[in-house]
Amino acid sequence: MLWLKPPTLLNSLSNSLSPVCPNRKTLVGLSLKNSSEKIPDGAYAILGGEGQAGNDVIGHVTSTYFSPTLNKPIAMALLKNGKNLQGQTIEIPVDSEKNLKATVTEPKFYDVEGSRQND
Repeated sequence: MLWLKPPTLLNSLSNSLSPVCPNRKTLVGLSLKNSSEKIPDGAYAILGGEGQAGNDVIGHVTSTYFSPTLNKPIAMALLKNGKNLQGQTIEIPVDSEKNLKATVTEPKFYDVEGSRQND
């Protein structure tokens, strides 16, 4: 005998929503350009770089670490439309006079291809 579950409100709402929201925040990696300074946890991320209008907050830094293997600071961030920002430069305001520049990367920093996994 085949049992069918009645539709629920949650199922009908989730099916009606678009699976991909263009401004959804996604987890990305950040790699600092020309700096050994640590990015502050919780700092805002704004669009920066050549030809970009500043002060557009696109997300925030979730965690930062110094990688002894890479010998540089790395960070993770939640950015609006983060997958499409990969390779672009963003700015992280540290204080009123200083912004750190970072490149948006994959949230993997070491052995991205996975070649060391089975060594």
